[in-house]
Amino acid sequence: ALGLVGAMIAMVASTFAGVASFLWRFAGALGWPRWRTLVEPHRVPLVAAVTGMLAGVAVDRAWSGGPRLGLVAVAGAAGAAVLAVTLGSGYLHWGEIRALVTQRGATEAP
Repeated sequence: ALGLVGAMIAMVASTFAGVASFLWRFAGALGWPRWRTLVEPHRVPLVAAVTGMLAGVAVDRAWSGGPRLGLVAVAGAAGAAVLAVTLGSGYLHWGEIRALVTQRGATEAP
């Protein structure tokens, strides 16, 4: 009995399976290459997430200070690693980030 952990694992696994099934059928209906539709858009985000996780774990293991500052240090290291991968790979451009932060990229409701 895994309890809450098992429920969380089941939720993530079922969501992944549902999305993969939908994309597989959607790509087939539109005549797109299925494997390319499933894998290609997720390569950089997956690498960024794994890099962020590894950076966070490394900081967590090396941290000897207080827990509150440790949380900030772990989150900061993970965020910086994710940002470095997404910007370094060209997946995300600095201009897009700046536009989102300054709200120039947002549309206004009538």
